[in-house]
Amino acid sequence: MAAICFVAFVLYVRGFLLDSAYTESGKQLIQISSHFQKNLETTTKTFQNFQRRVQSRQPKTPEIRQELQGYLNGHPYLADVYYGSSDGEFRSARKMALDPEHNEPRTMAWYLEASRNTGLAFSGPYVHGKKRVMALSYPI
Repeated sequence: MAAICFVAFVLYVRGFLLDSAYTESGKQLIQISSHFQKNLETTTKTFQNFQRRVQSRQPKTPEIRQELQGYLNGHPYLADVYYGSSDGEFRSARKMALDPEHNEPRTMAWYLEASRNTGLAFSGPYVHGKKRVMALSYPI
């Protein structure tokens, strides 16, 4: 009988510990999710303001890199800021080039999503350099 009680006790403790671990993991997941959501909302608002400013000024393609660099300098957590034109021209704030196998910006997910939507579009995740990133894009 002692062995059965011990087994039952061990199963109870194991279940209690697992429930506690799941509860704690759930709390952490909620905190991480909430933090991510707040950061995403902040990033989205600042990006939307940037998009409006660029759209209202309609800078010429060579001048657009300065706009992109200015935005990137103010947001160091960003991997890069891109511009793709309807005629296939591509500009990057970090002066990065598109992958030689996929060098047409109008076929990239971020461009396609922006052109399909009238507002903010999300695409990714995908690899940018050595980082995994998610792209936010707006039509201009």
